[in-house]
Amino acid sequence: MFPDRTLRAACACLLLSLCLAATASATAPGTGRLRIIHLDVGQGDGAVLITPNGQVAMFDDGTGGLGAMGVSVPNQLKALGVTGIEHHFCSHYHADHIGGTPSIVAAGIPILNGWDRGGSYTTATYTKYVTALGAGRKTILKGQVITLDSLSAHPVILKCVDLGTAGINPGSTEENNQSMVVKVSYGEFDMVFGGDLPGQNSSPYINVESTIGPGVGHVEIYKVHHHGSATSSWDDWLNATTPQVAVISCGNGNTYGHPTAAALGRLHAHGVKTYWTETGSGVAPLAGWDKVANGQIAISATWMGAGVDTISGNGFVDTIVNSGTAPDLTPPSVTLLSPLGGGTLVPGDACTIAWTATDDAGVDSVNVDASYTGAAGPWVALAHGLANTGSWTWTVPDVVTDSAFVRVTALDHALNAGVATSDSAFAIGAQSAGVIGGPARLALAPPAPNPSAGNVGLAFSLPAEGAVRLEVMDAMGRRVGGFSGVLAAGPHSWTWDGRDVHGTPAGPGIYLVRLGTAQGTRTRRLVLLR
Repeated sequence: MFPDRTLRAACACLLLSLCLAATASATAPGTGRLRIIHLDVGQGDGAVLITPNGQVAMFDDGTGGLGAMGVSVPNQLKALGVTGIEHHFCSHYHADHIGGTPSIVAAGIPILNGWDRGGSYTTATYTKYVTALGAGRKTILKGQVITLDSLSAHPVILKCVDLGTAGINPGSTEENNQSMVVKVSYGEFDMVFGGDLPGQNSSPYINVESTIGPGVGHVEIYKVHHHGSATSSWDDWLNATTPQVAVISCGNGNTYGHPTAAALGRLHAHGVKTYWTETGSGVAPLAGWDKVANGQIAISATWMGAGVDTISGNGFVDTIVNSGTAPDLTPPSVTLLSPLGGGTLVPGDACTIAWTATDDAGVDSVNVDASYTGAAGPWVALAHGLANTGSWTWTVPDVVTDSAFVRVTALDHALNAGVATSDSAFAIGAQSAGVIGGPARLALAPPAPNPSAGNVGLAFSLPAEGAVRLEVMDAMGRRVGGFSGVLAAGPHSWTWDGRDVHGTPAGPGIYLVRLGTAQGTRTRRLVLLR
């Protein structure tokens, strides 16, 4: 046993860990979508990621001041339902990227893991950042992967692609050159955050974008480096990452002239439309290419290939389409042609189970089942994994029932299932005249064979002598065969030779057999093959 003091300490540690884990979350939207909200932080960077299951990560957090919305970062987080941050990524140590960390923690929103490149930096803002993180500060490594919603079928992957100048001029002390690059992947959706990474060799900056870009690869959305500075978003980077749209986080009235015409020109030349948190103080937004939120920019993304994502802000909601192929969610279309129900099958006889099944991507296989106790089952497997030939011959089992049904299930390659079942119950048991037995009654047996490529036997019985009209009609309701006359009570049969009233072979398709008498009518469906 534990000594009392050890036990109390162990329980306290466990309770603390559970409380911390509970706070690193947000109210999950329950839509299966990933949310990335670029906060309004003025002249700085700050974005929060909320997974479908409510886990939270942040990428920088601004200066700690107010943007155009006039709402602090902690209050913006609380409005989004964020109660804690599991992973916080610091791109580099400039104040406009880490200045908000102390206020977030002071507001009661704990940061469990604060990831940065390590080392130190000699500013008061940096010191406050480190103090706020405390023991939660951790050093991230190139290639390190952090998985959110790890038990989900579609986890969210955060990968540190590179950092610390990517090995180019490792002695550089310029903070922008050190920027960490993190790629977010959620199925076929990808986005990249790279702080203030430069793409131009212009002292004190070095071109790190060209080295890191190929390691990032294709993304749907790019958080523009360095607030749209002229040193960012160079052709090599855009050629490697091929974003559809980009987000620029900048502040109204900033003293840097962000965003610049040079950066916007390159983005537009690559077909990239941009979304700005604020107007900034540089080039004016270009109609048809650039939109300004003067507040947050929210992204809602799906994991699906060719899925539709949304980008929204004040006054706009736009969409983009993910890379990849849309998943096959459409089941095959199935029609059971026979047996449709009614009448009686005789044990030992050969019954043709016929169907049609089509699918937008192709039917992979067909399963045939039977129930002897009604449409609710239980179902007995007759044959599974059949090719989609359209028919299968079933030897009727030696059972006695008046509640038999047949079910055909078609599966596509994505295992979507389409199902068709007999319209009504049929009987199985020993009979005379095929389906006719016992006292005389009005009945029309299932056509035999069905489907048929030629002659079709039609058995029926009458409860009393009288006028009879037996007709075979096509799908348009036109009479193609049959006879009429006066018949005695009891069983009768007639064979249709598969020709129409002009003696021409009838075309393949579905036909209706109808028996009309003074006592009522009976109908059956017939499939003619050629």
